[in-house]
Amino acid sequence: MVKTRLDSHSCQNLRNGPNGHGLDHWEGTNSAYSNILTMPGSITTVTAYYVALPNPVLPGTYDDTNANIAYSGSWLRYPRTGNYNNTESYSATVGQSASLSFTGTGVKVIYYKQYNLGVINVSIDGGVPIAINQYAASPQFQQEWNSPILANGNHTLTLTHASGSYVILDAIEILGPPPETIDDPNASITYTGSGWNTYIGMLGGPIDGTGHYTRHPGDVASLTFTGRGVKIIYMGALNRAAVQIQIDGQPVTLLNQNAAGLTWQREWQSAALVNGEHTITITHAGTSVQYMDLDAIIVIK
Repeated sequence: MVKTRLDSHSCQNLRNGPNGHGLDHWEGTNSAYSNILTMPGSITTVTAYYVALPNPVLPGTYDDTNANIAYSGSWLRYPRTGNYNNTESYSATVGQSASLSFTGTGVKVIYYKQYNLGVINVSIDGGVPIAINQYAASPQFQQEWNSPILANGNHTLTLTHASGSYVILDAIEILGPPPETIDDPNASITYTGSGWNTYIGMLGGPIDGTGHYTRHPGDVASLTFTGRGVKIIYMGALNRAAVQIQIDGQPVTLLNQNAAGLTWQREWQSAALVNGEHTITITHAGTSVQYMDLDAIIVIK
């Protein structure tokens, strides 16, 4: 945790910490303000505490249990049928917060409403908090708060327990521009090596019924694209190989395409990338009795 001492004679926004950090809490000379995020003019010295935030996530739905969501304080988990993935995280202490850094054009906060819940504040990039009242006389599942449209880029969502006995987070959905699906026959994908074969007409299985596969170790598929992230779509099966994935010449992961049974359209997704031109390479890293499969590549804009 980073500890920062600040001096001011006027209101100062404390949400924006050092690069890659978000506010955990702060301490001032007036304890009445210990749970708000803007320093009042009556306080001349505060000590702010910041925590490192994970790398921004790409568009998708992130359950409350996702490791990319940074919780400050003592949030607790609770299983509840009807929630997204039947889970929730809740705070019983005013001032506790949860944050998620993301790359996209918008965000949805998914939550639960019932009789004993209070108000949770939502803020994006340190902006003015917006109150979500989670009270309802009877249970209401998977309620949504939607942000305004944001500039496509990196943002940080912060949720803060503002009032009431409890507040709940069910899930967070990150929105972005429509992704671009590049199917395996597309000429922009380069196949290198002598073992590549294709299958066609397999409707109900791979995207557009087509796929490429090889059982030659060292065979490569590559694509140069412009975007903020990338997904590999492939088929999993018992005879599938380990696949080395590199982005811009740097090893990213060794993906095991092996699966207990045949499963179509399995996904591997990269971490968020700097928006720009990148090259992904996919290399057969198994044995000659194992197959590497490529169904499609999805570029996240």
